[in-house]
Amino acid sequence: MHLQLAVPDLLWPDPSLTQAAPETPALLETLAKGRRRRIETRNLDRWLLQAFGVPEAGAAGYALRADGGDPGGASWLCADPCHLRVNRDRVMLADAYSFELSREEAEALVEALNAHFAGDGLTFYPMQPHRWYVRLNEPPIIESTPLAEVRGKDIDPYLPRGPEAMRWRGFLNEAQMLLHQHSVNEAREERGALPINSVWLWGEGPSASPTARPFQRVRGRSALAAGLALASGASAQERPEHASEWFKNTSAEGVELIVLDDLLAP
Repeated sequence: MHLQLAVPDLLWPDPSLTQAAPETPALLETLAKGRRRRIETRNLDRWLLQAFGVPEAGAAGYALRADGGDPGGASWLCADPCHLRVNRDRVMLADAYSFELSREEAEALVEALNAHFAGDGLTFYPMQPHRWYVRLNEPPIIESTPLAEVRGKDIDPYLPRGPEAMRWRGFLNEAQMLLHQHSVNEAREERGALPINSVWLWGEGPSASPTARPFQRVRGRSALAAGLALASGASAQERPEHASEWFKNTSAEGVELIVLDDLLAP
């Protein structure tokens, strides 16, 4: 059995800053015994799409499948709830790694979005409290940016691009105004929680069948990783809490991927 670990944000993002690293003897031993090669990729989502041999588009359909939905032949976008914060002349994005969101809150916010956008052919689905999707009547003619690339950054360079960019930027502005004044967010602000004042749209495109199955099993909380595994015929399972648990339940055959995303929040 061959194991691969995907650990986004393992390395300090800005090499010019000094940061005291914690003592991680088990990690250091694991890295010392492994093999290393350098590849060009910007984030975990793009690496996953490349690994399974699919275009850098269509992520929404794969993630939807992992969350229990059926993409069918419809067009989909991820519409992940987020918090936008104005910071001087920039608007910074915080995703669900930065806040808690209950099922009841998510459904109330989505209900308002569906009522507002019913005439535009957009239907939102809160498959998970922190992962929403929108079904479209027609495929969007835009180029979007995965949420993983935008978190913690100024959103302006990453807004929708392409022939229909202005139309979709308009939808985002309407959603922001609607969510800003929603009673759910008023209650969140009263108790000191971040308001959910926008959604991030990404992952457009058809979900083509993967041309590769690099792993026999995929474990972790990434919906995209699980969806790609299922589409390729591989197994998608929960991530074990401890290595000893994994040793007891893994197979000696094939290649396995474990996604460890605990560092995304800090």
